[in-house]
Amino acid sequence: MKTFKENFKPDFCPGCGNFLIYAGLRKALNNQNIKEKDAVLVFDVGCSGNYADKLDAYSVHTLHGRSIPFACGVKIANPDKIVIVNAGDGAVFHEGINHLIEACNLNCPIVLIVHNNQNFALTKGQKINKEIYFGTNLVKNLGVKFSYLLSDNNLKDITEVFEKAIKNKSLSYIEIMQKCPSFD
Repeated sequence: MKTFKENFKPDFCPGCGNFLIYAGLRKALNNQNIKEKDAVLVFDVGCSGNYADKLDAYSVHTLHGRSIPFACGVKIANPDKIVIVNAGDGAVFHEGINHLIEACNLNCPIVLIVHNNQNFALTKGQKINKEIYFGTNLVKNLGVKFSYLLSDNNLKDITEVFEKAIKNKSLSYIEIMQKCPSFD
């Protein structure tokens, strides 16, 4: 039986990388036989967070830039749960940069998926950091051992990395460079 079913069709822009990212996440969770009761999905504000109400799961839609500390709190309170954060580059590298640094320093055992479309798309595409290795370099310099930089165009690669991240017992950082067909 498949878990983490979509209750509603996603309403991302046509061609958005989030379609493949969330297909990969659902596939990885199912491939690992994770049940909805065993995982908590934390979503930040922005396009990446527009999936929070579409999925049959324990999920939380947090304030902008605050998904990482919320997820670390969930993990501390529920160490047996798999905690997965989906947040955009604006939330992680701007409003939440201090939380990213602290999660790295604490090696908080969550899966952090950064959807990097290089803009604030929900507020009509203001461009942000164009250095695609910024987050990956930062977390590696802070001692994170599990760090991947992917593109949003290969479901097999995305799914495989998500499966590895789910099994990892320390902070798993995955940055996915994604298309933003509306504001690229």
